[in-house]
Amino acid sequence: MSTLDRRIAPINPEPIHASFPDTVEHTLSNGLKVMLYEQHDVPVVNVRLYIRAGSVLDGKTLKASSFVFALLQQGTHKRTAKEIADEIEFLGAELTASSSIDFGSVSLTVMRKHLEKGLEILSDVVLNPAFLESEIEFVRQQSLSRLQFSKADATRLSSEAFNRLIYAPHPYGNPSLGTVESLKALTREQLIEFYHKHFLANRAFITVAGDVEAATMLSLSEKYFGAWASHEVEEPLYELPQRRAQNEVRLVKKDGAVQSVLNIGHLSIARNDEAFIPLYVGNMILGGYFGSRLNMNLREKQGFTYGIRSGFDALRLAGDFNISTQVRNEVTGEAIEQILFEVNRLLQEGVSEKELTAAKRYITGNFVIQNETASSIAVRLANVELYGLPKSYYNTYIDTINALGRQQILDALTKHLHTESFVFVIAGDASQVSQQVERFGGLSVEDAEGNIIT
Repeated sequence: MSTLDRRIAPINPEPIHASFPDTVEHTLSNGLKVMLYEQHDVPVVNVRLYIRAGSVLDGKTLKASSFVFALLQQGTHKRTAKEIADEIEFLGAELTASSSIDFGSVSLTVMRKHLEKGLEILSDVVLNPAFLESEIEFVRQQSLSRLQFSKADATRLSSEAFNRLIYAPHPYGNPSLGTVESLKALTREQLIEFYHKHFLANRAFITVAGDVEAATMLSLSEKYFGAWASHEVEEPLYELPQRRAQNEVRLVKKDGAVQSVLNIGHLSIARNDEAFIPLYVGNMILGGYFGSRLNMNLREKQGFTYGIRSGFDALRLAGDFNISTQVRNEVTGEAIEQILFEVNRLLQEGVSEKELTAAKRYITGNFVIQNETASSIAVRLANVELYGLPKSYYNTYIDTINALGRQQILDALTKHLHTESFVFVIAGDASQVSQQVERFGGLSVEDAEGNIIT
């Protein structure tokens, strides 16, 4: 008679099979692409307009992209910021705008019956922003305050230093919150110049998901965005950084901290690299979910942390491999030793068949569940467009994962994971942890402004 061991999660031995739902794609005459997924369960439509105008294009005007997207809702040539907010509230809708590294986006969630009015407002904020001086100053002061508070945040200090060491001088390494100098120097003329250079129909696309017919949405898209100007823009070419030839330790001084915030890793692949899926699956076993090796060791066995993650954070042009966690000062060195132990064990032994089966079921199961929501479908449509993935990427995604073998995982990890090139960034109390971490590579110490002090 067999007994059930409740300490071991059950694993379905049968692989999961599911197809990606049908979608519609159409390009307007001005080059604006519209991608649509119909789901009529709930009378709600989500529209997101993506523009290839992320912070990677800031150039010398750091935070230009962030400011431009933040200002879209702060007044147009025919609506004030209050009027925009009041109209959106009256519709029971939600309108948001944000900027990231590779792109920015404006998102509208609205009831089906108010879709056209919502689109009219969306087109107004995207095509007719006023960039009022008063609103620019408001965003500037918000940004300066956020930057000031960030100097006391060890988590942000560690991640900012990590990105800078991995990517600089490439724009991917620019400080995400800017600098005091860059925030104070931005002018209305520079923001308008950035807007007119990059806000073009052929540099944008729209994803639509929800309770709307394709013909209706395409007609409305033509009505409200068909006159949007388009022309070719030559993007600047930036030389990508290289992986380090040897390990380096950077300690970000945070006097009085009782924990060390760790970010460990190196430069890695772009999102459209063919190795991304096997690396994603292999990393799931290393540190991608709660049952990973890193979490079972450092959290469950050692009690060093509440949680630890690792991942290949892949962007459009490049990416990085990163392990991040927070540990007590007194175990900082031991924690890094255990992290290196697990990474090296993975590279030497590979993954077990049981681990691989569990990771596959976890990934494919989540994929199927997420595909039940219209917004997740829309995000995946956007990923294909943003990162230059094959059109069939998500149609074959589950089959590709199910077909992966242990050797394929090990080959990808061996090629793209290099412990001799790690950057170890620790934000914490230098007096408590410096002697613990100096054995992992050449040690240098910086302050909260990024200035080397030792």
